[in-house]
Amino acid sequence: MLAARADEQIGDRECTVPMLARAYHLSDRPPAVLAALEAGRVGDWAAAQAGTKAVALRKSALADAAALTGDVMLGAGDPQAALAAYAQTARSGARGC
Repeated sequence: MLAARADEQIGDRECTVPMLARAYHLSDRPPAVLAALEAGRVGDWAAAQAGTKAVALRKSALADAAALTGDVMLGAGDPQAALAAYAQTARSGARGC
């Protein structure tokens, strides 16, 4: 995940997608997660945020849902919201979106 975020920060989104796919095991993820990841990949942060909110409403206690929210908030340029989501990730013991 960190390598994908580093590539994203330097503007190399094409390298970011395969790493995020592996990090999130896309083959078993619900459509809302896939949509949020794709929206983030193309820089549509409003759509990505809407997608993560939909996931969080259904799976708010899951670490993966909070981590995805943090990643999207960081990409959208809101580091404070990202830190809050990552803190939720750390507090959550559950896994899987």
